[in-house]
Amino acid sequence: MQKQNIKMRQTVCFKHFSRKGYAVFRSLKVEIRICVLAVPMLAFAHTESLASRADSLEIVSQQMPDIPLSATEVVGMRVPITFAETANNVSVITREDIEHAKVQTVNDLLKLCSGIDVRQRGSFGIQTDISIGGGTFDQTAVLLNGINVNNPQTGHLTADFPVSISDIERIEIYDGASARIFGSQALNGAINIITRIVNKNTAEARMQGGSYGTFGGGASANFASRHYLNRISGDYLRSDGGTPNSGFDKYRAYYQGNYITP
Repeated sequence: MQKQNIKMRQTVCFKHFSRKGYAVFRSLKVEIRICVLAVPMLAFAHTESLASRADSLEIVSQQMPDIPLSATEVVGMRVPITFAETANNVSVITREDIEHAKVQTVNDLLKLCSGIDVRQRGSFGIQTDISIGGGTFDQTAVLLNGINVNNPQTGHLTADFPVSISDIERIEIYDGASARIFGSQALNGAINIITRIVNKNTAEARMQGGSYGTFGGGASANFASRHYLNRISGDYLRSDGGTPNSGFDKYRAYYQGNYITP
């Protein structure tokens, strides 16, 4: 029988209890290690049970019958009146004014109006910001026959008018509070372009050219019948630009049809 000598190694793991000779862990003469096993517990939310719960609004709607409501009219003044009866600060550029102005673009035409700030960074209406009454280019609404044609991305593209000067009958400029009826974007003003249509069969063509590879042309025609008035037009303009990265190609097409009731 072999005799084994077992030598106990004294290991102090807790110095706080080993200062005295009669400490509890020192008197045991054995190595004691205390470990803590942390077992995390996860709470699972049953999505199916939560989704199966009925909504409180749905419960109320099922219990209460539908109540029909009459139409409600919201007006900005005490006495409801039509837009034509309101006092508006409007400036009108007639067809006669357009012909006497001798301008090539709508932007050049708006420069002749007081209260309108036109900041143009390119030729022929390219990259133009239009503001009214000291506002910004995002606070001016542009309308075509009363329909908002503002670019939804940025006001920098507002001056990209869908019609040429030959298609315009008049331009109405609303300044200040009179333009609020056209929406929140018309905070400082609105520009309403009214197109022209001729009650007879006509046709016209035009061409232009200049330096730096500038060339353009356009054509328009009117077709009139007993109950229909039609106008179609299109134009093209291109240029290499007088400075680097200032060239452009511009296409435009427009059609308008009117029906005359008997």
